Amino acid sequence: DGSAALRCVLEFSADLFDRESAQTLASRYVRLLAAVVADPDLRVDQVEVLEAAERTWLLEDVNRTQRPVQQATLAELFQAQALRTPQAVAVECASDTVTYQELNERANQLARYLLNYGVRPGSVVGVALPRSVSWLVAMLAVVKTGAAYCPIDAALPTQRIQFVLQDAAPSVVLTVSANAPAMTDVTDERLLLLDDPTVKAALSSTPTDDLATNERGGQLLLDHTAYVIYTSGSTGQPKGVAVTHRGLASMITEHVERMQISTGDRLLQLVSPSFDVSMAEVGQTLGSGATLVIAQAAHEAGGDELAAVLNDLTITHAMIPAALLTTVPTEAVSTLRSVGTGGEAISADLASRWASAGIRLINGYGPTESTVAVTMSTPARVGEQPHIGTPIANSQVYVLDEALQPLPTGAVGELYLTGDGLARGYIHQPALTAERFIACPYAPPGTRMYRTGDRARWTRNGVLEFIGRTDDQIKIRGFRIELAEIETAIHSFPTVDQAAVIVREDRPNDRRLVAYVVATTGHTIDTTALRTHLTTQLPNYMVPTATVILNELPRSTNTKIDRRALPAPDYTTHTQGRPPRNPREEILCTLFAEVLGLNHITIDDNFFNLG
Repeated sequence: DGSAALRCVLEFSADLFDRESAQTLASRYVRLLAAVVADPDLRVDQVEVLEAAERTWLLEDVNRTQRPVQQATLAELFQAQALRTPQAVAVECASDTVTYQELNERANQLARYLLNYGVRPGSVVGVALPRSVSWLVAMLAVVKTGAAYCPIDAALPTQRIQFVLQDAAPSVVLTVSANAPAMTDVTDERLLLLDDPTVKAALSSTPTDDLATNERGGQLLLDHTAYVIYTSGSTGQPKGVAVTHRGLASMITEHVERMQISTGDRLLQLVSPSFDVSMAEVGQTLGSGATLVIAQAAHEAGGDELAAVLNDLTITHAMIPAALLTTVPTEAVSTLRSVGTGGEAISADLASRWASAGIRLINGYGPTESTVAVTMSTPARVGEQPHIGTPIANSQVYVLDEALQPLPTGAVGELYLTGDGLARGYIHQPALTAERFIACPYAPPGTRMYRTGDRARWTRNGVLEFIGRTDDQIKIRGFRIELAEIETAIHSFPTVDQAAVIVREDRPNDRRLVAYVVATTGHTIDTTALRTHLTTQLPNYMVPTATVILNELPRSTNTKIDRRALPAPDYTTHTQGRPPRNPREEILCTLFAEVLGLNHITIDDNFFNLG
């Protein structure tokens, strides 16, 4: 028509998009075109596709989490609760029950004893104790001195324990005689055996009142390191994360409120002390006047066994990692009212199962580099897509692109976090700390944010959806693949209870997708039917080459799936069919078998299905 105007028509599938979403995409496209026409030399990552209101919402509105909380150290928070509920039972372990007053007094005695060993604010104290009342006393005693609590699991391999002891360089290691042999390279002067009769006698004669500032040689400060937790490192060496007291009050407040915990409730101590979720178990219990129940039978339990433990101990609240939660039958749980979960993505079926049972399920998210949780969800609802919620009090999160610009609602990017709960960094690793804890462009100068390596997106409802790891976004034969997307498709198969997908390279330069599945109780999995099911939901390049059926998925000490322990598949079990009928077919089958690394294949096998 002679006009120089560019006209566009946007067509969209009503099955995938609503009109508002389509109009939003069209508006962004128009802004993109206007920007590049106005300045053709503009770099693509400098184009602003967000409306001013959406940008403000993504950066500021969702992060208006400022809330006054009782700013105090873990020691001070506990002491305040002990004053409020001195006769309430703080911890129960078998027949041993200890009130808040008794727990505080025992912690004060051990704290004074540690001061005699030279422990001061800024020190690190290793705690290698079995889960018991003494373990909880030791944790509280350490933070009362102003030192950092560093849990050491004596069941870990010797090499791992040695690394932690050398790297953390604790002033003192608290342990018992049975665990002492595992504490190699620790001199006798630094090893304090709490079951030694001499030590027990000395502790019994130590004053029980709260420590004074002049005793510890310094004030308890929010920026003192509260605990050091070791997590796996990308280089293969563990890295020690130093977390301060500053974010503890916010974390405890949010857990107590969202889990609806009060005096008289009973919380199960389930996860390993070397896992930071144990700090939430302790914090929310001792911050609410509830009882922490330590049961040795719970630590190795799952499924029906864990359900029995919950019932037998009259547990009302528990923190159960997502991978373990899938094994627990809700119909077998009678006393549980609230469950906190996290660690891995949860399926819609799992969330609905707990919600339909009338049990409050809260999904939390937070790497070790934060104070346990940085976001928490509202209670799960039947039929609702699980999410990781919104930032907790005094924390902020951002979904950013590679240029650290905010991404639109619905777009997947890397998750960054900041706020009071941010860790100090990695001990003795300044380069790694500088790489992961970077300057935050959306906060006052000097503010840092942590690059999580996790991928997420904001929904139009204002909640975060966890998508997966940046290192789980892999590339095979030129295709970029999200492993979490494949796992979600597998979970939708009727008889699948648990699933994990990894990339294996059992032969150099031969990368293959392999699925590992566990059947629901009383059912089996037809791998052929599962593959057919996946081909209706996924592109061919995302369908796993092999499916391995397991009785259970291997777990690490923090109950996450131990992907390194997943076994190699036996591809020969997939070769079923007629043998070659003539020399030409025999040659062809031989060539295919050589390429695929198999002993043999048949003329009925699918070349692509086999890898």
